[in-house]
Amino acid sequence: MQLEIAVTNVLGARTAAEGGAHRVELCSVLDTGGVTPSAGLLERVIDVGLPVSVLVRCRPGDFVYSTDEVDTMVAEVRAVVRAGATGVVVGALTRAGGFDGEATLRMAGAAREVNPQCTLTFHRAIDVVKDPVGVFQSLLASGLGFNRVLTSGGCDHAGDGVETIRKLAELAPPGFEILAGGGVTIPAIGQLIAAGAGGIHLSAKNAVRYGEGEEVDVRYETDLDTVKAARAAVDDALVGTGASPDSSSVSRQVVIASAVGLHARPAALFVQAVGATGLPITIAKTPGDPVDAHSILSVMGLGAKHGDTVTLTAEGEGGEVALDSLVELLSRDLDAE
Repeated sequence: MQLEIAVTNVLGARTAAEGGAHRVELCSVLDTGGVTPSAGLLERVIDVGLPVSVLVRCRPGDFVYSTDEVDTMVAEVRAVVRAGATGVVVGALTRAGGFDGEATLRMAGAAREVNPQCTLTFHRAIDVVKDPVGVFQSLLASGLGFNRVLTSGGCDHAGDGVETIRKLAELAPPGFEILAGGGVTIPAIGQLIAAGAGGIHLSAKNAVRYGEGEEVDVRYETDLDTVKAARAAVDDALVGTGASPDSSSVSRQVVIASAVGLHARPAALFVQAVGATGLPITIAKTPGDPVDAHSILSVMGLGAKHGDTVTLTAEGEGGEVALDSLVELLSRDLDAE
């Protein structure tokens, strides 16, 4: 369970870290829905130390893009991932209000070309369509390897879209995160987590007035107390489900280069590496049910072959490092070693 804070500047990222957020989403011009931030801003926010997902959106407005606009965003995706962003937040729709798989493929592919472990989030374009569940199913069926979707359940406030969020959570494969965001209030966090949200996203912003008289300007800044309250609400909700707020899960998808689920030798090498991590780890053949990655019989029972996509999930501190090593292992042709 992760708390993500949407920020637009370095101070916001520092505030998010101080308040206990697990990661940030970085964008500019948040009051218009957000656009791609500058290279200099991204560099400074990365220095804060939290994982950074970057919104890549070339303009405000709708999510139907021309070829030139998609070309621009593909270039921006490559640039932000090269700069050190751990994830990108992208997406596109057709004029008919459906999932634009071709445009989304180009952006997702650009991210994974630069960094195969880059986290992919489909943004709130899903909230402006008539059938968000249908668009979500199309996203999953596309096989593009997205890790999460950011959604309010099609409502102005995520707390009002809880039933749609519940439906998406029921459809999501193992390791896929439904990130509840959009008008999230502190009291709604427990309800969203109970509905199946695997992460909570909010801006935690507070209006600050500058100047006097006719020269008054209003800016929005990340509020430390709100971030702390959101983190406390997340922790409280996890305690209510019996989970530990101090533990977190992390997932990675990887296209395997060997028949791990068919041949004993590559499966044994994989299970040995899993055991060396000392962490609870599961493996799932997307979108199948997860199995214990410590069991060679369970792993072979998946039947995963060359070119299949599998999802690895680790629990506890050090999960990201453990999965990075396992992803590297599965990306090798173990049959030939």
